[in-house]
Amino acid sequence: MVTLASVLHDAYYGDENGNKGLGNAIDKYWNIDDENLRTAYRNNLKQFAFDTTAFLFLGMVTAPALETAVTSMVKEAGNGSLGTALINNTAVNLVSMFSTSTDDFNMTKSVFGRGIQWTPFSLTTLTSTYQRLSSAITGNSDWYDSLVKLAAATRTQECLFDCIKINTLGRKIGQAA
Repeated sequence: MVTLASVLHDAYYGDENGNKGLGNAIDKYWNIDDENLRTAYRNNLKQFAFDTTAFLFLGMVTAPALETAVTSMVKEAGNGSLGTALINNTAVNLVSMFSTSTDDFNMTKSVFGRGIQWTPFSLTTLTSTYQRLSSAITGNSDWYDSLVKLAAATRTQECLFDCIKINTLGRKIGQAA
């Protein structure tokens, strides 16, 4: 079975005849004499090229477009009713799951996102917790909003908590008590 590792090995180190280079490695597997192996190798290489192209497209084009579309949909629809809040929350969570599942193929996010962030995660968490609590203490933010945004479990369900705030407390998002 041809694998990416075997093609790259032959490209870098050369095959048994000493032929190096990616073109020679692919040619070795693409034009092998045994018809059954040739068919299997070609199918494997075609499937690898298709999968790579599809994941690159999903990661670099589809995921960011979906994130933008869902963000604008949530802003337009609002979270005034429970049904709308549930739909918004489901859409936000599904797009978030899809987006993080394609992060390996989204090079811009990998390189310019977490890849160049030098601040340790624990320091980032402590800093954001301090900022949220201090803004609630000073009155720049609502206690309800600050507590919802403290934990990831409540932050991912923010649309539902906005609905509760609107309908139970009678306040708009960002409006202090």
